[in-house]
Amino acid sequence: MLPAAPLLLGLALGMRHVLDADHLVAMSTIVTRERSIGRAALLGGAWGAGHSLSLFVIGLLVIGALAIAVLATIPSRAAALAYILLFGAGAIGGMMGITSLMALPARFGAGARLGASWISVVAALGSVVFGIFYLTVWA
Repeated sequence: MLPAAPLLLGLALGMRHVLDADHLVAMSTIVTRERSIGRAALLGGAWGAGHSLSLFVIGLLVIGALAIAVLATIPSRAAALAYILLFGAGAIGGMMGITSLMALPARFGAGARLGASWISVVAALGSVVFGIFYLTVWA
């Protein structure tokens, strides 16, 4: 295995983490109020940074136990820390990208002319439906 492979995996997993349904639902309700793609991206970046900060703090406390399958292959604490940082970078970048995409309908679609209110209503209702589904099926 290449020495950088676990680190690149951290970046990829951080970006993949963004696509978890709970993240998409939560961000969709926030970002639909934004008509600026740049501000939506900043919201996504802040969301990702919050995830990364908590992961970093916990990771510092439990290096080798966090994502054991990957961290067990990393030979040093410095490399394990780099893995966590790259996971965070992937989460931040992925969240910025996905929230920018979510903001497109509000900015350029029919919602731009209607104040994007219908987008907010659909996102809110979708969030409630997903929450009920999540609690009943996965909990």
